[in-house]
Amino acid sequence: MCRVQMPTSRFLVQTNLFEFEELVRKSSLPCFTTNLAKDDQNLLTGRIKIPVTDPEANVTYYLACHSQLNTKAAVSNDCFLSFVLPEMPNLVF
Repeated sequence: MCRVQMPTSRFLVQTNLFEFEELVRKSSLPCFTTNLAKDDQNLLTGRIKIPVTDPEANVTYYLACHSQLNTKAAVSNDCFLSFVLPEMPNLVF
Protein backbone atom coordinates (compact mmCIF):
# COMPACT_ATOMS: atom_id res chain seq x y z
CA MET A 1 0.00 0.00 0.00
CA CYS A 2 2.76 2.46 0.87
CA ARG A 3 4.57 2.08 -2.44
CA VAL A 4 1.34 2.46 -4.42
CA GLN A 5 -0.21 5.36 -2.49
CA MET A 6 3.04 7.18 -1.65
CA PRO A 7 5.43 6.34 -4.52
CA THR A 8 7.80 9.28 -3.94
CA SER A 9 8.16 8.64 -0.19
CA ARG A 10 11.17 6.94 1.34
CA PHE A 11 10.72 4.65 4.31
CA LEU A 12 13.33 3.51 6.81
CA VAL A 13 12.25 -0.03 7.70
CA GLN A 14 13.57 -1.25 11.04
CA THR A 15 13.41 -4.94 11.95
CA ASN A 16 15.38 -4.62 15.20
CA LEU A 17 13.07 -3.47 18.02
CA PHE A 18 15.80 -1.75 20.05
CA GLU A 19 17.03 0.23 17.03
CA PHE A 20 13.47 1.18 16.08
CA GLU A 21 12.73 2.44 19.61
CA GLU A 22 15.95 4.47 19.63
CA LEU A 23 15.05 6.09 16.31
CA VAL A 24 11.59 7.03 17.57
CA ARG A 25 12.94 8.27 20.90
CA LYS A 26 15.96 10.25 19.65
CA SER A 27 14.93 11.56 16.22
CA SER A 28 12.31 13.73 14.63
CA LEU A 29 11.43 11.02 12.10
CA PRO A 30 7.71 10.23 11.85
CA CYS A 31 6.44 6.70 12.49
CA PHE A 32 3.23 4.70 12.31
CA THR A 33 1.20 3.17 15.14
CA THR A 34 -2.23 1.63 15.70
CA ASN A 35 -4.78 2.07 18.44
CA LEU A 36 -4.12 -1.55 19.45
CA ALA A 37 -0.42 -0.99 20.23
CA LYS A 38 0.44 -0.32 23.87
CA ASP A 39 3.03 2.39 24.43
CA ASP A 40 4.62 0.87 27.55
CA GLN A 41 7.96 2.56 26.79
CA ASN A 42 6.31 6.01 26.37
CA LEU A 43 7.87 6.26 22.92
CA LEU A 44 5.06 8.45 21.59
CA THR A 45 5.10 10.99 24.44
CA GLY A 46 5.50 14.43 22.94
CA ARG A 47 4.31 13.27 19.53
CA ILE A 48 1.13 14.01 17.60
CA LYS A 49 -1.01 11.09 16.33
CA ILE A 50 -2.76 11.75 13.03
CA PRO A 51 -5.31 9.06 12.08
CA VAL A 52 -4.89 7.71 8.55
CA THR A 53 -8.46 7.62 7.24
CA ASP A 54 -7.87 6.60 3.62
CA PRO A 55 -10.00 3.56 2.71
CA GLU A 56 -6.85 1.82 1.45
CA ALA A 57 -5.19 2.09 4.87
CA ASN A 58 -6.18 -1.02 6.74
CA VAL A 59 -4.29 -3.32 9.04
CA THR A 60 -4.77 -7.07 9.43
CA TYR A 61 -3.40 -8.72 12.54
CA TYR A 62 -2.99 -12.47 12.96
CA LEU A 63 -2.79 -14.22 16.31
CA ALA A 64 -1.06 -17.56 16.68
CA CYS A 65 -1.02 -19.51 19.92
CA HIS A 66 -0.64 -23.08 21.06
CA SER A 67 -3.97 -24.94 21.08
CA GLN A 68 -3.31 -26.25 24.61
CA LEU A 69 -3.36 -22.72 26.03
CA ASN A 70 -7.14 -22.68 25.60
CA THR A 71 -7.23 -18.89 25.50
CA LYS A 72 -9.61 -16.61 23.69
CA ALA A 73 -8.59 -13.42 21.95
CA ALA A 74 -10.84 -10.41 21.68
CA VAL A 75 -11.21 -9.43 18.04
CA SER A 76 -12.00 -5.84 17.18
CA ASN A 77 -12.98 -4.27 13.88
CA ASP A 78 -12.15 -0.86 15.32
CA CYS A 79 -8.44 -0.95 14.53
CA PHE A 80 -6.99 2.11 12.84
CA LEU A 81 -3.60 3.30 11.70
CA SER A 82 -2.06 6.62 12.78
CA PHE A 83 0.85 8.61 11.42
CA VAL A 84 2.90 9.93 14.35
CA LEU A 85 4.90 13.15 14.17
CA PRO A 86 7.04 14.92 16.77
CA GLU A 87 5.30 17.93 18.33
CA MET A 88 6.37 21.10 16.56
CA PRO A 89 5.01 24.43 17.83
CA ASN A 90 4.69 26.02 14.38
CA LEU A 91 3.09 23.01 12.68
CA VAL A 92 -0.52 23.61 11.63
CA PHE A 93 -2.95 20.97 10.31
